Amino acid sequence: MKRFWPLRSPARAWHAEKVWATRQWSSCAKCFRGALNRTGRRFKFIIGVLIVLLVGVSAYGFWKIEGLKKDKDRAN
Repeated sequence: MKRFWPLRSPARAWHAEKVWATRQWSSCAKCFRGALNRTGRRFKFIIGVLIVLLVGVSAYGFWKIEGLKKDKDRAN
């Protein structure tokens, strides 16, 4: 029976796997860097808006809770 490919030693097979994984990670990292560079300004703006909304909602909740506590103290 004729072999269509040469059998590899375990060391060569491991090296080939390592090279393949490195190439895959490199292309994946390039995609991530490109996505972050394209959306950097918009992403920062959205994060800023979300932080402002979080602070506003927290302040409103604190204000309401304090008002309820004062009403409770007045009732007693």
